[in-house]
Amino acid sequence: MLWIFDEAAGTSGAASLVVDAGRSLIRQWLMPSGLWKGFAALIVGILPVVIAFGTFIPWESVWRALRSAF
Repeated sequence: MLWIFDEAAGTSGAASLVVDAGRSLIRQWLMPSGLWKGFAALIVGILPVVIAFGTFIPWESVWRALRSAF
């Protein structure tokens, strides 16, 4: 596994491998348990609120804060 990581880190970057590993772990935990249905319902339930009240959020300052954090 370390050899694969070293080879892939040189071509696509280590961050993409870490993100892929995290996404795979989350998928393996959520799919069999059925918890993904709750998370999907939560996202679908919050989405209209974000769309409705999104105009009141100062997105420029949010993006600026995120850029300065990373």
